[in-house]
Amino acid sequence: YKIELSTMPEDHIGELSDWEFAQDTLKDAILDMGKEYVVTDFEYTPRQDMNNGRVAEYEIYFSTDGQNWGQAAAKGYFSRMQTSAIKVNIPSKPVARYFKFVANSEISRNIWTAVAELGIHAE
Repeated sequence: YKIELSTMPEDHIGELSDWEFAQDTLKDAILDMGKEYVVTDFEYTPRQDMNNGRVAEYEIYFSTDGQNWGQAAAKGYFSRMQTSAIKVNIPSKPVARYFKFVANSEISRNIWTAVAELGIHAE
């Protein structure tokens, strides 16, 4: 599964407050995978057109019901230099229908993040 998230373009239309609300909503990306899988890896592809918005510190959660998330299955930091897809091993191999990607910080210390693709690898 892959999901695309974006932030306000430089030549945006509409009110800044509307864009800020949308960006805050996307801070925690939750995806329903449609059925349960045994998750082995998570994949993150950073924004490709520029460095701004690339995720630095992250957490990944899994759930069977989309409500109860428990502790993070993985957390860490992505390097500023990584530009291609980054695979994060999930050693606990949770059975899950939902995953939640939380971006805790951005590499340039902006208050927003941008993601090209998110995905999982499953058994």
